[in-house]
Amino acid sequence: MAVAGQERRAGSHGKLRPSSRLPMPDPKDRKRTPPFLPGPQQEQLLRHIISTFPYSIWWKDRDCVYLGTNEMSARGAGLSRAEDIIGLTDYDLPWTREEAEHYIRLDKAVMESGEPMLNIEETQRQADGSTRYLLTCKVPLKDDRGEVFGILGSWTDITDRKLTEMALARAKDEAERAKDEAERAPRTTRTRRSAPRTRRSSPTTRRATSSPR
Repeated sequence: MAVAGQERRAGSHGKLRPSSRLPMPDPKDRKRTPPFLPGPQQEQLLRHIISTFPYSIWWKDRDCVYLGTNEMSARGAGLSRAEDIIGLTDYDLPWTREEAEHYIRLDKAVMESGEPMLNIEETQRQADGSTRYLLTCKVPLKDDRGEVFGILGSWTDITDRKLTEMALARAKDEAERAKDEAERAPRTTRTRRSAPRTRRSSPTTRRATSSPR
């Protein structure tokens, strides 16, 4: 029986000689080379991923100026195209001034620290005047030297979940308040019933009990 790297050759009196053929590598050990995509195709693929991503995405430079976003985020801002956000800041969008200041303050904190900030609950006024509740994540953008040159953010709409939580909290408060009122009511009634009453004697009783002349 031949072993790896050896084979039986004719006329060798049954002896094994080293084979000149190398053992075949395991296909599992082979690394697949990724397909090469020219620059335009890579850009087109990236745009497709961003536009179909199920969350709002945006990115800004170090001055908190928008460099891009996707269609979902653009609709909330009242923009007809995602490209229309380029060059704008949060103060140019429908958000309240307090919201814009809040966004920029956190953006600067992330870029200065170089650390991401995840799962931020915040509000955002939309172009139609409605207020949405968001769960936002922000990460710094770094170059090959590790220098921060901007920020990437994404958010998902949690309005339905937040409104449900608020409704449940209100219902719980109302139930506890009703329970407290119900527990106080019997004590007040018992206090009234246990109060002593002064019995007045009638004129007839006074005459009957008066001393004889």
